[in-house]
Amino acid sequence: MPLNLRKTKIYFLLPEYERLNEDAAVYLAEGLKELNIDFYSNRNYWKLDSDHYLFVKNPAFDPSEDADIVIITDNWTEFIEPGTFKRISSPIPQWLYKKNRKFKTVYIDTKVGYNTIGLSECLRNFDFILRTMKNKKTKRYDNIYPWVLGFQNRVLNEKLNLPVKNKHYEIAYNFNFSHPYVHPLRALTEKTFINLLPQNLINRKITPPDKPNNTYSDLMWQNSVGLHNPDYYHHIENTLMVASFCGELIPALPNDPKKYMAGGKKATIKKKLYKVISTLLNKNERLIQWDSWRFWETLALGSVPIHIDLEKYGVELPVMPKNWEHYIGIDLNNIDYAIKRILEDRESIYKIAAQGHQWAMENYSPKVSAQRFLQLMNSK
Repeated sequence: MPLNLRKTKIYFLLPEYERLNEDAAVYLAEGLKELNIDFYSNRNYWKLDSDHYLFVKNPAFDPSEDADIVIITDNWTEFIEPGTFKRISSPIPQWLYKKNRKFKTVYIDTKVGYNTIGLSECLRNFDFILRTMKNKKTKRYDNIYPWVLGFQNRVLNEKLNLPVKNKHYEIAYNFNFSHPYVHPLRALTEKTFINLLPQNLINRKITPPDKPNNTYSDLMWQNSVGLHNPDYYHHIENTLMVASFCGELIPALPNDPKKYMAGGKKATIKKKLYKVISTLLNKNERLIQWDSWRFWETLALGSVPIHIDLEKYGVELPVMPKNWEHYIGIDLNNIDYAIKRILEDRESIYKIAAQGHQWAMENYSPKVSAQRFLQLMNSK
């Protein structure tokens, strides 16, 4: 039944963890707020100033009876505490499964890897699963829809509005700010792409995670559990290109790769076997867990993210960016083309920076993504 969007009541169910980082929920909520759509939560979360929160608890609001849409995120089912990397999990509340419920259920799935909770049987009865890092060349589920990590207004608020022509013609290569894990794709592209470029083109500066010294930035630093870093954003904005590689390449076959995505030696052998078969059949590998905040923040700050060719390797988004128009997407079978163009066609790279920023604002600002979310809610 279609919703009356202006009267739609949305409820965010957020875990009660002190060191919570609910970036995906904040991204959506900021857009809903811009659209003047009412939403509530089970807790006060994300300070706007010393007295107000983005998410507000209303004890009088009973989501099981009063809500039109209930949103739960993957942090509820699996939360990795920042700093300690302690794994915490909670069962999904049973009232979300009640028969004849009047509200629509939404699960936001941003977890890395392939076998996330979003694929589990317990979520097949949810109305919508918003999956970042979705790959269209893997098994499809009727209730899973492509989504993005996106960028929050706090990033835009730190923007210096630097003219594109004033950006340094360099590539920022500064991973491991928030965690030490090396994504397989990053290791691969460092050997096959980054190390083949003139090293004076590579800026390896890593911004220290220092506490900001102004009121707004300090508040966002506290909200984001130390991840908000205006110096980092200024570095990204000042650098024309930003290495945004993330994820893992897996064989093109089979359609559902679960059988080799976890396990011991047998899983490893199966993966190698399917890689051989896929290569013999001349099928492209698939990119999973591809999405990163870095990719979207780079677009928001007006610089050019460098990734591999998202379309070629199966990435699925609500609106796809165009390679060499909105970002640089490397074809791993023709890396020389990307290197040659970066070294010899500076004018086009500056143009991509401007076009990519405009595309991101038109298609993935918090407000636009909230509008897309509401349209999706009315689709069934």
